Amino acid sequence: MDARILSDLNAEQQLPNPLTVSGENKMNQNLEQAQPSPAKIRALGGALIFIGILLVGGMGAIMWWMNNAVNNPSSTTKFTGTSDQKTVAFLILGAVTAFGCSSLIAGIYQFATGRRNKKLIWLMLGIWVVLVIMVWAVQVVFQP
Repeated sequence: MDARILSDLNAEQQLPNPLTVSGENKMNQNLEQAQPSPAKIRALGGALIFIGILLVGGMGAIMWWMNNAVNNPSSTTKFTGTSDQKTVAFLILGAVTAFGCSSLIAGIYQFATGRRNKKLIWLMLGIWVVLVIMVWAVQVVFQP
């Protein structure tokens, strides 16, 4: 009798438990599908690098052109705004440049490692929130 019970126990141990094994496998499959592959993260990192270069280069060119229009009296383009408007314009352009720099840094990190850096993502989100608040404030303060 004891031998039969032991063989039954061995047979039960050989069979997979349908609740734990299939549940774990299904959960692992869902996790694998939710996380992009390192190749996809590298491709997205390349896109972030491109976007970062465009933002930093574009905002730098606009700030250089705007600075020339504001400070050079012989320039063909004149800035007719107030000093406060100039300051706000440069603040917004600077914030967009900071967003572009963080995008560039995050893209380089993702492209090099194939992983995402959560701190850089939160930094970019924080800069984006600051940009939204700044634009809202400009609309409220400079309403005619």
